[in-house]
Amino acid sequence: MGAPRVLIVDDNPAIRSSLAAVLTDEGFLPIEASDGRMALQILEGMRGELGTLPCAILLDLMMPGMDGWEFRRQQLGHAALAGVPVIVMAAGGNSTKQVDTNVSGFLAKPFRIDDLMDCLRELPGQRLP
Repeated sequence: MGAPRVLIVDDNPAIRSSLAAVLTDEGFLPIEASDGRMALQILEGMRGELGTLPCAILLDLMMPGMDGWEFRRQQLGHAALAGVPVIVMAAGGNSTKQVDTNVSGFLAKPFRIDDLMDCLRELPGQRLP
């Protein structure tokens, strides 16, 4: 079956690579996307080629191109992708009240890695490392 996949969607390459390194150390297989459009393309490819979707999506809200809000609207509108749990990562100015309440978790940047791991391990129905 392999390591559980986590899709990291953030326009900041340093954040993506840092999160990818941590997730790899924790037994996950990270996949990176720089905006919402790329994330949707990756999800479609994973569903089609691999037949499996990631166990979670770590989603930044503020990105150029397709931002996190638009990604989430499109994800929820796509029946095959809507069930993938989303953990929103948002900078200090973005409160949870501004975030779609239909997400599995919320992390205010900067966040502790322990908090991220707790969010991932608390996802319902998941068998994670």
